[in-house]
Amino acid sequence: MNETECVRKFENLFDIYDRIQDYLDLSESLRRYLDQKRSWIDRLKSPEFPVAFLGTFSAGKSMIINAIIGKNILPEATKSYTAIPTIIKKSDTEAVTIRYLDEDARRELRNLYVEEIARELHKSPVPFTRMENQELLTALGK
Repeated sequence: MNETECVRKFENLFDIYDRIQDYLDLSESLRRYLDQKRSWIDRLKSPEFPVAFLGTFSAGKSMIINAIIGKNILPEATKSYTAIPTIIKKSDTEAVTIRYLDEDARRELRNLYVEEIARELHKSPVPFTRMENQELLTALGK
C-alpha cells in the first residue's frame, strides 16, 4: 500500500466515524483520542515530517540514517560531526548543503545544554557557563 492509498483509507475511516459517532456509546476520553488521531491524515499528506535519532556518542546514528536514505550523506566517523541537531530535507537535486553554526550560535547552544544539565543537578548554571570546555567536563564529571 502506498502513501496515497493509506491516506485515502484513513480519510474514509474518519468519514464513516463522523457519520456514526452519535450512535456509538463511546467515553469522552475515547472520543478525544480519536479526534486527536485525525492529525495522522495531515501528517501522511505532508512531504516533511520530523524523525529524531538519539543515541550515545559514536553509536551508529549517522550510519543508520545513511542506510535508510540509501546514500552516504552524513559523515560516519568517531568525531562528533553531527553532535548538534542536524536537519535533512528531501530535495529534487542530488546535492547536500551544510550550514555550520557560527561561534555565537555554538556558544548559545552550549550554554543551553549547560543550563539544562545544571538544572538536572540542582545547581546554578552561572559558574558552569563561564568555564572552558575541559574545565566544564571535569566539573560535570564530579
